[in-house]
Amino acid sequence: VAGTYSQDIDGHLVVNTKDVELKDMTITGNLYLAEGIGEGDVKLNNVTVLGDVIVEGGGVSTVHVLGQSKLNNVVVDKAGKNPVRVLLGNLVEVKGTVTLASTSVLEGNGVSLSKVVVDGAAEPQLVGTLKVEEVIINKTSELVLVDGVTINTVLRGRGEKSEIKNIIVEANGLELKKGFKYNKDKVVVAEGVTTAPKYPASGGGGGGGSTGGGSTVKDKE
Repeated sequence: VAGTYSQDIDGHLVVNTKDVELKDMTITGNLYLAEGIGEGDVKLNNVTVLGDVIVEGGGVSTVHVLGQSKLNNVVVDKAGKNPVRVLLGNLVEVKGTVTLASTSVLEGNGVSLSKVVVDGAAEPQLVGTLKVEEVIINKTSELVLVDGVTINTVLRGRGEKSEIKNIIVEANGLELKKGFKYNKDKVVVAEGVTTAPKYPASGGGGGGGSTGGGSTVKDKE
């Protein structure tokens, strides 16, 4: 039932309807944001999830994670073609890995993420002032970077189908750190970008295999 809930949960919790807010609570198991949410909204406000957060519902209107919420691993795996937007507030802490298994928009305001894995999302978007230490591409994908996203390293997972189709930059002032490995031929800067991406000082031309200096996409070790 739609509404606000604040009772701690010892075990797993399933949210299967839209317009639900979880507030000031701890969930010791997994949190399932299920298909019944449809294209609706869900809010997590000052929520600690000790298990994983599985996002199977929600739309572009957003799954909001607000306040001092603390999450472990987050898996976005929504059926159908419509993307789900996950918005992380600036005080939110994500300790584990964010896995994008379906097309989605991951947006954050000053949030640091250690690892984002693209594993099935056709056109994932990273939006806002996200700071991502590592992005791993496990399946062919177009990675869209919007606003002020900072990425340190992009790794390409092993296998014939593991490929970065394009890195599409729609961000002004995108900064690719020194450890970032990229293939410049696959970096596409949108026409509306007025401030070009900042590449590592050691970065150079495009092309190359997986062992060149600073200008290639490297394989996951």
